[in-house]
Amino acid sequence: MMMYSIILAGAGFAAQAAAACSRAALQEVAAAYVRAQADGKPTLLSLATNTSYAENDKPLDIAKGVLSQPITIDFNRSIYDTTQCATFTELTAATSKHPYVIATRILLDDDASKITKIESVVTDSGDWAFNATGHLYWTRQEKWEPIPEAQRDTRAAIQAAGDAYLNQWGNSTLPVPLGTPCTRLEGGAYTGQSNPSANTCRMGAFPQPLKVGDRRYIIDEELGAVDIFNGFPWLEATKPDGSVPSTNFIRVERGLIRYIHELTVLNEALVKRQQLFPLVHVYFRDDPAKLSYHADSNAAVGTELPYQAAEKLGKSAKINDVATGRRPEGYPPGPPTLPLIGNLHLMPKQKGHLQFERWANEYGPIYSLILGTQVMVVISSDKVVKDLLDKRSGIYSSRPDMYLSQDIEYGETWRMSRGIFHRGLNIATSRAYIPYQELESRAMLLGFLGQPSEFFNHIRRYTNSTMTQVIFGFRTVDIHDPNLQQLVDPCIASEIVRAQDELGFSDSRAGYLNGTILEAGSDTSASTLIGFVQAMLIFPEVSKLAQAEIDDVCGDRIPSLDDLPDLPYIRGCVKESMRWMPTAMLGLPHATIRDDEYLGYKIPKGAAVVLNVWAIHNDASRYPEPRRFDPSRWAHDSQTSAESANNQDPSKRDQFAFGAGRRICQGIHIADRALFLGISRLLWAFDFQRPVDPSTGEEIVPDMEDLDEGLLACPNPFGADIKPRSASRAEAIRAEWNKMAELLDGDLQWKEVPEGVVGGDYVPDETKADL
Repeated sequence: MMMYSIILAGAGFAAQAAAACSRAALQEVAAAYVRAQADGKPTLLSLATNTSYAENDKPLDIAKGVLSQPITIDFNRSIYDTTQCATFTELTAATSKHPYVIATRILLDDDASKITKIESVVTDSGDWAFNATGHLYWTRQEKWEPIPEAQRDTRAAIQAAGDAYLNQWGNSTLPVPLGTPCTRLEGGAYTGQSNPSANTCRMGAFPQPLKVGDRRYIIDEELGAVDIFNGFPWLEATKPDGSVPSTNFIRVERGLIRYIHELTVLNEALVKRQQLFPLVHVYFRDDPAKLSYHADSNAAVGTELPYQAAEKLGKSAKINDVATGRRPEGYPPGPPTLPLIGNLHLMPKQKGHLQFERWANEYGPIYSLILGTQVMVVISSDKVVKDLLDKRSGIYSSRPDMYLSQDIEYGETWRMSRGIFHRGLNIATSRAYIPYQELESRAMLLGFLGQPSEFFNHIRRYTNSTMTQVIFGFRTVDIHDPNLQQLVDPCIASEIVRAQDELGFSDSRAGYLNGTILEAGSDTSASTLIGFVQAMLIFPEVSKLAQAEIDDVCGDRIPSLDDLPDLPYIRGCVKESMRWMPTAMLGLPHATIRDDEYLGYKIPKGAAVVLNVWAIHNDASRYPEPRRFDPSRWAHDSQTSAESANNQDPSKRDQFAFGAGRRICQGIHIADRALFLGISRLLWAFDFQRPVDPSTGEEIVPDMEDLDEGLLACPNPFGADIKPRSASRAEAIRAEWNKMAELLDGDLQWKEVPEGVVGGDYVPDETKADL
């Protein structure tokens, strides 16, 4: 009888308010709320004189609440209830300095002119399954478009579906209109799976019946949505008879539930649901962290498993404790974990370097990620790199299990491989490769001159051909040249063959060693040079300053290595290119060979150790305005990359693109010269301008964040208007190539193995940096 009276009262209210409380008016209120929260200014809202404000079911002065804090909002979704003259908005703030997911219901007066009540459920770190990044990822995938009018459910049907879902918590036998597919987002954890047609929102039974009370509704028939603010009972160990603030945001399509978003606040440390609830959530996440346990035919991915099934699952996966996935006491801090999977559900699908940087800002210069049964330690400061990877390199020089490392753990096999590389890449030997770099840099200029639109491929051919000569003894002649299969002396491959005869290691190991040095020496330098070209388009003032310095020192002759001491701004361009576009943004992981302790933290044997290059290179305390390409920041740094890496003061190291410790890239000397020759000669020869959009007449500026993120990062293809600086420079390019072409045969291979240093007599003082 009471419910019937409430319905009648609601109908009378609707008759009075419908004309004044329009959907458009409510949309304006919701938009104003989003702006107010983003700016941290409640004054942007039209508040009644007696507006009540509450967060997590506690009345609060609005000036002291989260609404008065500016927040970076990544995504928001609102619904509009014209019957009650109310709105509901879900905000996701994953990239904010303090991440939040916030649910807010706003009630207005009859004509929607003044806000009378604001209630928010504010969740952040420590709340149930909180993960703003995961919430952002999944909520963006969902489709909550308006439902065609003929297909809309009634207000009563939408509310009934939401009530049925909550009523089942008290009686698991009650029917719930769950659709197929149906997915539930709890905090940031999703219960979806790779086959959407098989997704369901079925739940296991709670250990005791739960009566969900204090329900407050916002309903939008057009979007088929209802949000239910409620109290979640029996959740906290310290409040056995109470409840905690919770909200369930539900989408209903044709009478069936399609989406459920649950946000629940946990105010205390001891949580019954985590400790006593005999269900273990196993969540499925699309690439790159696909988690799929199939130990038991009943262990359906994306559903909640009974405790016994989870225990069986753990044993089958060689997991000794069903609590695997928790961060052990004493480990470096990190984001909250879930049972079994730890932080796997948080691993980003794209732009992982940005998430690792955010975690560094939140958890400090050393933090840990628990990836199932594996531990990853991430180091994000120059000092920690020096202390661990350099000074304790005997502990931190192995590799974690990964297919591309051929299981070369730190030991005799690794020392053998390192010795071969050292003989072929040390300071003295690397100088013998300068003729290759002289030849290929001139060939690159000729390619730019003839086919400027193919600049990506010309750069790649430059670095690739240099390294195929270093390793195999042959040139990659043009951008369409297949890999040749000839082998002549002198080259590193022949050194590997001799070592193979002496030491008896396998052909696959020999192939791996050759491939490693080709990949490391070719793709990394190419990506850095492509990033440099992009920077010249984004920051055109840099190229003008650089060209002025080159013209003052070199005039109309091509720059050479002899000019390096007299071109400090160009040296700055080289350093800044490696800092601004580090190709291995998270480095290649190291691994510990035994337990260690640092700053009071335990670092276990076998932990993967990640050098967070991107975070260090974008540390504003180290590099002011880190996303600005500014070669002048290196005006007083004349160190080579090798000298810089060996500097005992970590704050004096220029960049970390070459890695650290005993795993530092041994091609560091070759790379420094390749980048100097490439950058100085490209700037001497060409102007780099932004292309113009023919439809608008406006310049097209590349997006520095648009990256191809494989093992090595590189800008995605972008356009550039590249022209020779003058007719005389174009003729000089051809003349330089013609001189080099005299040394080549009809197949454009060397007639004779070059001797001496073609590039001049200047040799950098690298005696202190023999790695």
